[in-house]
Amino acid sequence: MKASTSGSSASETTTTTSNDDAAIAITDALGRRVELRQPATRIAALSPGFTEALFAVGCGDQVVLRDKWSDFPAGGQRLPTVDGAVISVTAVASFRPDLVLLYFKDDRNTHAFAQLGIPVAVFDPKSYAAVAEMIASIAVLCGRADAGRQLAAHMRQVAEGVTARVAAQPQPAPSVYVEVDASDIARPWTIGREALVTELLEMAGGRNALAHVRAPYAQVSAEEVLRADPAFVLLLSPGSRDRSERMRELSQRPGYADLRAIAQGRLIAEVDPDLVVRTGPRLAEGLQALHDALFPTPLETDRPGDAPLLEGP
Repeated sequence: MKASTSGSSASETTTTTSNDDAAIAITDALGRRVELRQPATRIAALSPGFTEALFAVGCGDQVVLRDKWSDFPAGGQRLPTVDGAVISVTAVASFRPDLVLLYFKDDRNTHAFAQLGIPVAVFDPKSYAAVAEMIASIAVLCGRADAGRQLAAHMRQVAEGVTARVAAQPQPAPSVYVEVDASDIARPWTIGREALVTELLEMAGGRNALAHVRAPYAQVSAEEVLRADPAFVLLLSPGSRDRSERMRELSQRPGYADLRAIAQGRLIAEVDPDLVVRTGPRLAEGLQALHDALFPTPLETDRPGDAPLLEGP
């Protein structure tokens, strides 16, 4: 199986079909035309989003290798793993893949795989819409184009439903502080305005309380969090998903008990981080979960003594 790659200025992956019914082709994130003579049957999926997408469109049995962080779905855990952070071309090639899926940051390995005659498709989805398009493209390469189109359409339908409900909300968008790591509580890691999670928050009806941070992920001072005084705290950091336990933990940090979100009990700890961080088909589920957490039903939230949902920015 050969891959034809020719440069273009395309910044997003696009799905195409060849005039030859036996040929399969897409344009990847590098603007390269990746063409296969037949659907890939031995795929190396080197990021969790790829693995999830392949199983979701019905190509799980065509995956022969996954990165070590690919832990969903359960059926994929039987597959051998390699380190997706530091990719060994030799190790991947030993599994005789007829297609390797890489993220943009790993495109330095594209040439090495090409020298071995192994087709590579590179993806770099930075938005919800781009993830849906990526899934459609991956489905083309594994011979399940129809399933890919249906899944991408489902993701768009979920997004349209959520954004329609947000548009009908009379309240202003609540500010949300997102914490992804608190190993150092004085310098926690958060997300900036270029992160995919920021887009999901906005689609779900919220806004990033620290959107002045430009980088997708960055460390900030605890003082910055306190000054932002968010309406909600969204915990994507490792640890228990038990809300009460995490509330106690946060309340013990210097100054955090006075945060509006903590004082009013507006802590979101139950959302699985993988649903909103991984660039795969479960983003739709994550988007819905974020919306439901920001705008829960009155039955769930209207307890005696609760403060109003939103007070100020």
